[in-house]
Amino acid sequence: MIQLLATHWDETHQLSALLNDCSYLLQQLGVTQIEHSFKEGNACADRLANMGLQMEIGIHVLVNMPSCISIQLRADAQRVSYLRLMYSTSY
Repeated sequence: MIQLLATHWDETHQLSALLNDCSYLLQQLGVTQIEHSFKEGNACADRLANMGLQMEIGIHVLVNMPSCISIQLRADAQRVSYLRLMYSTSY
């Protein structure tokens, strides 16, 4: 997504509606730079994405914060750190 947003996409691109929405929201928020964050650095988004994978396809509105997110926010406030394991393929 970061690479796509940094380029000028064709309106026929399959993600053009999503890219247009993202671009508009970024402009409204005054965001000038986007950087990748590993899931360990954005555990709330990672948990929401995993939760979404288990839902039926469609639009879902969360009226209340899921308990897994409130738990993660508390961990973030307490500066809990996470290890990122990297596997080497070289011998």
